[in-house]
Amino acid sequence: CPPCREEMPAFIELREEFSDSPFEVIGIAVDRPDPVRDFIDEIGAEYPILLAEWDGIQLMRAYGNNLTTLPYTVVIDQNGKIAKAFRKEVSKHEAREVIAPLL
Repeated sequence: CPPCREEMPAFIELREEFSDSPFEVIGIAVDRPDPVRDFIDEIGAEYPILLAEWDGIQLMRAYGNNLTTLPYTVVIDQNGKIAKAFRKEVSKHEAREVIAPLL
C-alpha cells in the first residue's frame, strides 16, 4: 500500500538509530513474494520481513487490527506486550516517541 511504502524508510532509519539498543523492526507483508522482494531491494530494507501473504490478515487480527487496515504498526515492549498500535501511516517522530522510552 502507498502509506506502507512511505513509512518504511523511517523504520530503516529508526533501526539504524537504535542499533545499540534491544530494538528490532519486523515487517509483515500481505502480498506475494516477488513484489515484496522487488520492493525490499528497491528501498534497501535490511530488517526481517515475513512473507505472510493472506495469512498476515489473521496475524493482524491477532494483534488487534480487526478492521485489517493498512498500514498497521505495532510496538511491542520487552515483555511481549503491545505498547502502542497505529492504524495509520506512522512518522519517524511518532514511532520514536513510543520506542525511545521502552529502551
